[in-house]
Amino acid sequence: MPGLPRCSARTLVSLLGWLAAQTSRIDLGSAVMQIPARTPVMTAATLDLLSEGRFRRELGVSRPQVAEGWHGSRCEQPLARTLEYVDVVRMALQRKSVAYDKGHYRLPLPDGPGKALQLGMRPRRKDIPLYLAAVGPANLRLAGEIADGRLSVFFQPE
Repeated sequence: MPGLPRCSARTLVSLLGWLAAQTSRIDLGSAVMQIPARTPVMTAATLDLLSEGRFRRELGVSRPQVAEGWHGSRCEQPLARTLEYVDVVRMALQRKSVAYDKGHYRLPLPDGPGKALQLGMRPRRKDIPLYLAAVGPANLRLAGEIADGRLSVFFQPE
């Protein structure tokens, strides 16, 4: 939308929810929601429900300056973190109990009082379309393996 300022991940999610309520036919996408800024589960499910199945997930790991400076999240092993994030979201959207421990995400925390949780809401779809912001060769391969498409940030045809 012309004239809209750049916004944070939290503001973006609120804006997408508002747009979902104001529209009925257009698809809605996040244009690179930063993985370090959000926990894996609730955002995609909520926006899919609010938009009646018109939401498209668009994810990226971000740059170290943003991940570490704004979100306090180390920017180590970005491909593994992306793969795990997508795994957790897919488990949750399929309404499986999410017990996950592969390195970056440990759900539930082993020393906490919690148990594996199952998504309480019913999103419209069990598989929300996923697009990855992919720049380097390894990230492009990962997008080809696990995503429905690629956001070509920094793409120059020449």
